[in-house]
Amino acid sequence: MRATRPTAWARSRWRPAAPGDVQDLAPGEYVAISVSDRGPGIPEDLLVRVFEPFFTTKPVGKGTGLGLSQVLGFCVQAGGTARIASQLGAGTTVTLLLPARSSASAGGGGARDEVALPEARANALAGARVLLVEDNEELNRVTASLLRSFSCQVLTAKDADEALQLFGSGAAVDVVLSDVVMPGSMDGQALARELRKRRPGLPVVLISGYSEALTAESSFIVLRKPASPSQILEALRRAMGLPTGM
Repeated sequence: MRATRPTAWARSRWRPAAPGDVQDLAPGEYVAISVSDRGPGIPEDLLVRVFEPFFTTKPVGKGTGLGLSQVLGFCVQAGGTARIASQLGAGTTVTLLLPARSSASAGGGGARDEVALPEARANALAGARVLLVEDNEELNRVTASLLRSFSCQVLTAKDADEALQLFGSGAAVDVVLSDVVMPGSMDGQALARELRKRRPGLPVVLISGYSEALTAESSFIVLRKPASPSQILEALRRAMGLPTGM
C-alpha cells in the first residue's frame, strides 16, 4: 500500500508478549516481533483494510496487495496473529505475535500442539548469513526481522539485480531465501540458477504465492506463501544440510 510506505524505518525488535497482547489467542507463551516506521501514518479508513488480500492503494501494476495479508497468513498458520497500529504524522507499527514454544492448553487436560519455534532448532541457525530477496517492502522487512529473531545475519535485496550486485561485491552468504515472482531482469528461479553457477552447491530456498510460478526444480527447496515461521526455519535448515524436525 502506498500509505504504508515509510520515509524512514526506525527499528525492528522482539520481546516477550504481554498478557494484554494475546487475550484473544490460545493460552501459552508468545513473542512479539515489531517493525516500526516514522512515515506519514495510515488513515483510519485504510487501516481497517490493510490485511485484506489484494487491497492496495498503489497504481495498477505497482503492487498486488498481498504483502500484509501474507504476513498475517503465516502468523495465523503459526498459531498467532499480526496487528497494526498507526498515527497520522507519527508512523506505523506492525507487530507479529507468535507462539514461543509448544505448550498444553489450559484447562480440560487436553494437549494442543502449537506450531512453534523450538529453541534448539532456532539456535542452530544462529550466525547463519542469509541473503533475503523480496520485492514487497513490508514482507521484506517483516521476514528480515523474523530471521534476525533466529539470530541470523540478514542481507536484503529488492530484486535479482540487487542480489547479484551484493553477491558479486563479496558479501558473505550461507543461504539464499528468494521470492520467485519479482520485477527486474530475472525471476527468483533464474536468480537461483545464476547464483549456483557462481557458487555451486549454494543453499537456496524459493518462496512464492503464485502456484503457476513454482516448478519442480529438484535442486531448490520451494515454499508456498504464506509460509509459517516454522516452515521457513525448517526449509533453511534443510537447504543448509542441518538436522530438521524435533
